[in-house]
Amino acid sequence: RTAGVEEFEIVKMTPEDDGGGAKGGSKSGKKRVEKSNNPPELSRTVFVSGWLRDEHDFERPFGVTPRNLADRHELFCRYCSVYAPHIVPHCKSILKQWEGKEGELWKLCRDSYGKDPMSLLPFERGPRYDALLTKKEEKDVEELIRALGLPFPAEGIGRYTATKEEEGATTAPLPPAVNFLSDLLESDTIDDDKNETAKENSMTNSTLRTYRAWDFHAEYASEHYVIVWETELLLQLYGCAKKMQRDLAKTAAKEALKKTALHTVMMAVALPAALLSLSNIIDEQWTLVAERSDEAGVLLAQSLLNSNAGHRPISLVGFSFGARMIISCLKELARHQIIWEQHHIGRKQSESKVVSSLKKSLNISNKAKGDQVAPLGREPASIIEDVVLMGCPASVNATTWNSCRDIVGGRLINCYSKNDMILALMYRVKNFASSLLTAPVGISDVNVAGGENFDVLTLVA
Repeated sequence: RTAGVEEFEIVKMTPEDDGGGAKGGSKSGKKRVEKSNNPPELSRTVFVSGWLRDEHDFERPFGVTPRNLADRHELFCRYCSVYAPHIVPHCKSILKQWEGKEGELWKLCRDSYGKDPMSLLPFERGPRYDALLTKKEEKDVEELIRALGLPFPAEGIGRYTATKEEEGATTAPLPPAVNFLSDLLESDTIDDDKNETAKENSMTNSTLRTYRAWDFHAEYASEHYVIVWETELLLQLYGCAKKMQRDLAKTAAKEALKKTALHTVMMAVALPAALLSLSNIIDEQWTLVAERSDEAGVLLAQSLLNSNAGHRPISLVGFSFGARMIISCLKELARHQIIWEQHHIGRKQSESKVVSSLKKSLNISNKAKGDQVAPLGREPASIIEDVVLMGCPASVNATTWNSCRDIVGGRLINCYSKNDMILALMYRVKNFASSLLTAPVGISDVNVAGGENFDVLTLVA
């Protein structure tokens, strides 16, 4: 418990990495890298997951194929979510029919769509690539650059002109060429039990949300990073939470079966008591993860302050304890901002006195260059562009929110769901006094000037 953060790594995700279990990535990935020569982007985006089902959840939700992902069912579901979403609930049945012949199925997919489930990403099209200049637009820009006397980039360096085929293509990220997957489902080889099929159809939306694949690099012109931290501890927390859910369901079922004259009173007393007792299952891991996320937030702030990647703005996106890490990071940056301002003002006043004395003794005009004060490093408030918090298990008072908002140059967005029962229970049990005054951010809106709140109840299962 006192060891501090044991694992913290900022990993850059590039288009070359989007190959999942495929060795060497996909051919389309190499093609796209050749087009752009993989130049530095104008901004950076850092994703932080704080709730893990497995080690792939550091990357899975954030527009990449997780590294070393080898689960054929998940790979196939992600593939179908792009080419034939209605097939997703039936992927398990299809793979069962093709058991031992997955290589043949992959080849048929590749022959039909140009890609197989092992090399789904990167996408060839998307909002980012649809915004490429036409030949006429590029010519106008080139003439403007020459007219302004600016240096002109050489051919093949950060420049790309769409071909006639690409200019005439549709704007869909991955337009299906054939109906192979639909034909596969309707073939005689797939003979699902009717009850099982009805059950699968009822779960279509939630299943599709679970496996939907998207490509960050096709959507946004930003460098993509994920933070890998405290993997073992986060997996333990998830395991304890699942056990708590199972035990809670059993307890609720037992109480519901009691049919006595005091049924209503018993339910009012027994369920809260059961909730408190079951919270002990997850107590230690919850507390430890909360402490580590706060410590990791300080490490993230230090990493951003000491970055050698230039003065490009950074956006932070975090879920669960990852969101708590981001709040800790913003608080640390706000603390450094105060120090920076004090140092900047003190240095400026000190240098002003020295310069004034020298000017007076040397009879130098006030317009001399010596009157300019050199910058004192990057201002902490100039680092963060946008912040998105989702399901954050932390209470933040108004003063702290305002200081965090001052650090964020763009949008500060809080996504919450009032139906997050585990967050509501665990946070209030562990922070009883503070939760009476301020609810955790993940289950309530935040009233701060310039902040935005989104209730995601309809978007989560």
